[in-house]
Amino acid sequence: MYIYTVKHLLIILIFFCSITLVGQNLVPNPSFENYSSCPTVSSQLSLATPWFMPPNTNNASSDYYNACNTNTVGVPNNLSGYQLARTGQGYAGIYTYGSSDVREYIQVQLTSPLSAGETYNIEVYVSPSEVNNYSVDGMGVYISTGSVAGVGGYLLPFIPQVANPTGNIISDTTSWTLVSGTYIASGGEDHITIGNFLSDANTDTIQTNPAGLLGRGYYWIDDVSVTSTIGIDEPSSSSISIYPNPISGMLSITLEEGNIASVTIRNSFGQLLLTKAPPTNQLVLDLSSYPTGIYFLQLEVDGKVITKKVVKD
Repeated sequence: MYIYTVKHLLIILIFFCSITLVGQNLVPNPSFENYSSCPTVSSQLSLATPWFMPPNTNNASSDYYNACNTNTVGVPNNLSGYQLARTGQGYAGIYTYGSSDVREYIQVQLTSPLSAGETYNIEVYVSPSEVNNYSVDGMGVYISTGSVAGVGGYLLPFIPQVANPTGNIISDTTSWTLVSGTYIASGGEDHITIGNFLSDANTDTIQTNPAGLLGRGYYWIDDVSVTSTIGIDEPSSSSISIYPNPISGMLSITLEEGNIASVTIRNSFGQLLLTKAPPTNQLVLDLSSYPTGIYFLQLEVDGKVITKKVVKD
């Protein structure tokens, strides 16, 4: 039973720690700055460690560009056109359309798996090459547990959880365009794959360069991020009180100003155990039936989610 009260005015705040940092990007080498060696020709995405191309995709070959090269795979000038890096001096490049579903993708393992029930912001910036014929609407991010591979063709048979809206053709060759969305994790997802997962027949296009290369669409990629929406904004000890910790039964929470819009509790595996939307500035939660262990209390206050660790004896 969960008891709500207005009689508890508690001041003690002890030993709480965060599980996710605001703005912590789980994508390694997100702007393709780091490399094992400077790229010299196309098809060298793997030099931007730890990025790689999904295997068994009909020998497609994703590209890596960096200003350390002053020839065909440099930045901003290269064989695919001219584009400044959005951040730093590197970016990736892939085919997204044309020649019977020709596709290229880039894939990377996240620095840590996603937590069950947690919401993540997914962002990737893209820019079409002016050297190629077509601009397209197809661009998405597929989130998976373990790496993914093709089945012998170019087109990967997956549905991206975050994708550019259908019909919203990305055609600005001067600037970088953001493709973004949110994703609620099932738990354990640890890889992302970026590219066009739509067939040519299902991809909307416009011909931006009639004299362009090969009747294809090609896009540069930069600044990829996967960040949790759970923010840690430590309030002062006078603004919020949680007591006691460790607990054996009742957990009391008091907010000095404003209201708690919602409260959730997750166990150490990220599983959601409780969600309540009071709103109130004081509440008591009965955790006596919870097993011994560590729990994470998430309070939505003033549009921010404050996460605290609670130990159950």
